[in-house]
Amino acid sequence: MAEPMLFRNMSPRGKELMKKAWLKDFVKYLDEVISDEIAGGEKNQAQARLWIMKMAQRDEKLAADIIEGAETASGHWDNIRDFFDSEFKSFIDAEHRNIMNVSSLEMLQGIMQKARQKVKEKRAERGFPDIMQGMEFYKGDVARDERGKPITIRGKLRLTPDHDGWTIAVFKNFAAACEFSAGSWCTKHQKHVFDRYNKPEDPLFFFQDTGGNVFQFHYGEMEFLDGNNKFVSDETFTKLHNMLKQTEAVKKYPVINNYDHVLLGNPEMFAKAYVEMEDVEVVSLAKYLLRDDIPWGDNTVEILKFLATDENPEVRLLVVHNSRTPTDILQGLTEDEDHRVSFFAKDALSDPYRQPGSATQPPDDDMF
Repeated sequence: MAEPMLFRNMSPRGKELMKKAWLKDFVKYLDEVISDEIAGGEKNQAQARLWIMKMAQRDEKLAADIIEGAETASGHWDNIRDFFDSEFKSFIDAEHRNIMNVSSLEMLQGIMQKARQKVKEKRAERGFPDIMQGMEFYKGDVARDERGKPITIRGKLRLTPDHDGWTIAVFKNFAAACEFSAGSWCTKHQKHVFDRYNKPEDPLFFFQDTGGNVFQFHYGEMEFLDGNNKFVSDETFTKLHNMLKQTEAVKKYPVINNYDHVLLGNPEMFAKAYVEMEDVEVVSLAKYLLRDDIPWGDNTVEILKFLATDENPEVRLLVVHNSRTPTDILQGLTEDEDHRVSFFAKDALSDPYRQPGSATQPPDDDMF
């Protein structure tokens, strides 16, 4: 490991101790760059780790970035993962197919750029079967030429919108998510993250307008994001949500209707949806209401009243730890049959610093 500047004026003993701490942290955070998704299993994972350590010996900033969790470090992951993927491997020069023969991050970037271009050309010849299988369109489609062959622009599949200018689809596999996701979405880069969101009854919905602006909705996680990975405005959510409800997707995915209450404007609608919600959806909603960046209104209080009577004590506990839960709801929970709920309800009521605006953190599961 390259010797950081801060070591160089220390005593030998101090330098030794600091280097051990530095190396320990480096190894700990190395998994932010190297995950278990590398093709070839443990052998290739170990080789990838050795190569990163080799690069860090030459590049103090890379080592520091890994320890500090900087995005520039995790940004190397795509190149490392794809390097070991058999689909790309065949397009890498024989002398560089062993990553230990790659002398720098910049060289790896160049190698993978060429390999990706070759893979795109190969996929184009075959009609992008993996991506096509992974897209379930409800508005718009992939653009095709007169022979029915998918059209690409600079190696990327082109989408053709519906008559209203919108494309709406469900990502069914990681290949489709990689092709069309915004660069800031983690579902574009990490398969295990995509798999967490990709549920048969609760999938990832993708939206794109004629200007190329993209959005991603996942109702189970209550995440409604724009292309910059930011939560969309109430106005944008309402527009896209209602648009989605007008498609055939609503028949296949009831979760769309169950989340009408996110509009925070119709208690009766929420009451009906609440009865049909699964336990995991109720917990997700209670966690969502802890956020500081969501709209807040009278209907939100009505939702909290429902959640405060939910049969799941974990849901009631989340209500207690919501700093915006009204006093009368908390008072009712002080007599809750679950001792954790009653304890923290009393604690919240006795806290003179408890103010609306930011939610408190739920306790650890093993606190009691």
